[in-house]
Amino acid sequence: TMCDSMHHSLSESWNSPCPDSSSRIFHYCTPTSSRVSPQNAPSSSTSSSDESGLGSSPHEDFTSFYISPLRCAEYVIRSSSPAKCSLFTRQHSIPVVEPPTVLGSGGFGRVVLSSYNKKSVALKQVRGTGGAQQRLLGPELLAFLVPSSPYVVSALGFTVAESCFHVMSELVDGGSLQSLLDNEDCLVENELKMDAIHQIAIALAHCHSFSILHLDVKPSNVLFVKATRSFKLADFGCSMIGRRDQIGNGADIFEVLCCPDHDRLLGGTIPYQAPEIFRKSGVCCRSDIYSLGVCAWHILTGTSPFYGLHPHFVVYAVVKDDARPDINQIGPPFEPFRELLPILWSPDALSRPSSVEVLHMVANLCL
Repeated sequence: TMCDSMHHSLSESWNSPCPDSSSRIFHYCTPTSSRVSPQNAPSSSTSSSDESGLGSSPHEDFTSFYISPLRCAEYVIRSSSPAKCSLFTRQHSIPVVEPPTVLGSGGFGRVVLSSYNKKSVALKQVRGTGGAQQRLLGPELLAFLVPSSPYVVSALGFTVAESCFHVMSELVDGGSLQSLLDNEDCLVENELKMDAIHQIAIALAHCHSFSILHLDVKPSNVLFVKATRSFKLADFGCSMIGRRDQIGNGADIFEVLCCPDHDRLLGGTIPYQAPEIFRKSGVCCRSDIYSLGVCAWHILTGTSPFYGLHPHFVVYAVVKDDARPDINQIGPPFEPFRELLPILWSPDALSRPSSVEVLHMVANLCL
């Protein structure tokens, strides 16, 4: 089949040295309009139900995604439109503007300004070839399984080389929501704050509908588009694939899994993380809902949650004492959120609403 031939070509490009270079590299890029739902993508294997009796995953064995970036890349290519994707077995360079304009940095590496097809793009550079660096790439590539949305940053392409991994995405010009909240010279209007919460909820509902859990929802991972004054969810570096199970009346989707590399989840941002992550009891779409609740509190108050407290203390307080940000700090005109946020950050994941339910709740408050 075409998918089998693509799988073969990718394996060859990875195992064979490039004709003009000693490095081994492949490049993949597909237009967002051509991506298809992962549930409808061809798969070489089907996961069976886990021991808990929860439903099987619509994706193939997810455990390998956190071990081998090549394995994840193969799956991403099979899950996108074969007729539209471009696979280059030769080395493909992505130019970086010199001197490099650094858009952001962290333990993973850095994000720099680049160009592709005569357009400016953001290029995340994950340097190194060790196991830790390789495990970073698999989750990043899950962004390619999320179809185009006005509220999710579009993943455009990726390269894998022996010395560096690159993930290319659309360039968003307005900086992060965190930078807007921190800028004392720029007052974020109340309406814009409400829009941000609403649009993050839309983005999560969109990702969850394709079984992708973001797992690092916070203001610094939300980018502002100046032209439309809208927001986009970014950075899938902690993302995972969920398993599905129908509960209730069938309209609610509860996605849950046990992470094969659970310590990787602790790479997220502790003040925004759900207690089940600290307990190592698995994660689900409701883990994102918890983070959305804390993120919304940050947006409405302009204050970082648990500011000044040691991360170890935050973990203990959240798990043992059910500590949460002070709801009374939310003032007018946002008082209706005082009732909503405690529901979103309930200690019991099953007691939290689904992303679709949250979307309706937030939409009603934003009317």
